[in-house]
Amino acid sequence: MRRQLTALLALSLALDGCAVSGKDEQPVPDGAWYAIDLHVHSSVGSNDTDGLSPVVQIADVARARGLSLVVITDHSNSAGSMDCESGDVEDCPNQGPEFPSSIEAAQYSDETLQLVAGVEISPVASLESTSEPTGHIGCIPRAKTSFEDVSEPVNDRPVGATSGGEGIAWCRDQGGFSILNHPFTLAPWINYDWSSLEYDAMEIFNGGGRFDSGDWDAVQSWACDVSQGRTVVPVGGSDTHRVMTPSPPEGPLDQALGFPSTWVWSVSADADSLLDALTSGRTMVGDPRTELSVLALSGDHHAVPGQDLNVSERGLSLQIEVEVASSGLRLEVIDLARGACVADERQAEGTAAVIDPSVLYSVTLEPDRKLEELIDLSGTEAERIVVWVRPVTITAAGMDGFALASPITLSFD
Repeated sequence: MRRQLTALLALSLALDGCAVSGKDEQPVPDGAWYAIDLHVHSSVGSNDTDGLSPVVQIADVARARGLSLVVITDHSNSAGSMDCESGDVEDCPNQGPEFPSSIEAAQYSDETLQLVAGVEISPVASLESTSEPTGHIGCIPRAKTSFEDVSEPVNDRPVGATSGGEGIAWCRDQGGFSILNHPFTLAPWINYDWSSLEYDAMEIFNGGGRFDSGDWDAVQSWACDVSQGRTVVPVGGSDTHRVMTPSPPEGPLDQALGFPSTWVWSVSADADSLLDALTSGRTMVGDPRTELSVLALSGDHHAVPGQDLNVSERGLSLQIEVEVASSGLRLEVIDLARGACVADERQAEGTAAVIDPSVLYSVTLEPDRKLEELIDLSGTEAERIVVWVRPVTITAAGMDGFALASPITLSFD
């Protein structure tokens, strides 16, 4: 990773006030970007790690890669699968508690790194079919102690009895923050069944396969949610099962801790502040080799991604810095206004949504050449500004360099 903690999307603009079109200087909002990984499996509660992800090593690698928070999301019924004599969750269903790594997560946390336990709710539609989706739901604590008193297991068995939407409901009932993990993949049985749209966040970039067409489908579907007025936070997660996998991943199916990362804009690095920033939607997501920073300015007002901005008569500007390591990438500023979602058959057909947003700015990027732009958007009637770095051509194979900043929602005097 370049620049470790602030590798991607670090708002280290050092703007000296960031003058806007010759007008009064503006301060950068209080806070900083912190790198986190929200989708990590440990050998305490995921037998598909083959013992290669002890919590102590997760902590060591996370510190080396500049992460400030790791959420361990072992599969639901992990107590059953790990403690069952056969080692198969199907023989010991609906076991609890669902957070077996909690003790070690607390043991290996310190002021440089916070580890907390969540769960990846993992119902199965059929043991015979590999084409029936249900979905994997990341259930993240909203505060460090959110799940301390939760003893209820996720009832996701018998096979075929539980939908992805019921997993979302379980997470909500426990006071958790629900994430739709990898909703579109080449493995249909882990895709989401779209039985509920009540999730809090969507994993738009999963570490398996680097950034691929399934991730792009997730980006489109997330953007459709935003266009339709839903509050859905964009996140990424490595989904790592082998903590010593190098970053960037060497192969298309490798999953490396911190690749991708989610960045949250927080006033401090304690777990509760980072989780609050996440649940409030102040996020950026991407390949840690891409550097992107975004700040919106209007008169005395300013906003980072995930915040609201009141646009005054003094106009609107967008300060962007970006540098990429790969070719074939474009920087785009788009508006996810109502109407940008032109097709949405997710609940009827299970297919990805399609968006056609207004493109406010677009430029092809050159590798290893920093682009710094102050874009004048005065006069725009945009509703939700999103900045992303995207491949020019989307393919099923893994692609490098993707990054996305949460919407900046505009209101006008």
